[in-house]
Amino acid sequence: MNRESSKTEPRTQENTKGKLSGRRTLRTHTPSHPQHVPESTFRHRPSRGSELPTAQVRELLQPSVDEAIPDIEIVPTSQLPQGHFREVSWPAVNLNGCDAHGADFRAADLSGICALGANFAGTLFETTDLSTSALCGANLTNANLRAANLYCANLSWCNLCGATLASADLRGANLAWADLRDVDLQGADLTGAYYNRHTQWPADFRPDQGQLIYLAEAR
Repeated sequence: MNRESSKTEPRTQENTKGKLSGRRTLRTHTPSHPQHVPESTFRHRPSRGSELPTAQVRELLQPSVDEAIPDIEIVPTSQLPQGHFREVSWPAVNLNGCDAHGADFRAADLSGICALGANFAGTLFETTDLSTSALCGANLTNANLRAANLYCANLSWCNLCGATLASADLRGANLAWADLRDVDLQGADLTGAYYNRHTQWPADFRPDQGQLIYLAEAR
């Protein structure tokens, strides 16, 4: 069998001026039914995403911002300009440690991104695809994640205080050690989402009455 013919063509988006290359597919775990599983199941370092070249970033951002765009790279500790990133297609991009607070990522494709410890405080992610993303330790305080796709996303250690997750898809998401105080979860789908005793929930929320999966600590 011809190896070249067996390759899957990368997904494209007609409205995006730039195209990404080298997309990586992250392995995910899809829960089958609620159960108690060891916390050690999730103690691993997520895979790094592919890095987006500076020229590619400039081309993607040019139509959506009026001011000059500085030379930036989407690498750890980078600071993104506080412009509009609406509907960009950046699947599996490396955003580890970046500062994107207050940015507008509405309706963007950020599936599979790796953004460990990133600052997304007050960022707009409404209807954004963040499925299978690794957001461990990210600051998402007061972020708007309404109707966002967070299917099988790793949100462990995330600070989500005051965020909006109404109607969000959180199926299979990892919420261990996450801070969800004062979060709007109205209409959110938490089926098969993982949590532990350190997860902090909004007042009056009862995770034991839903279809969530409790991570038991190893003895």
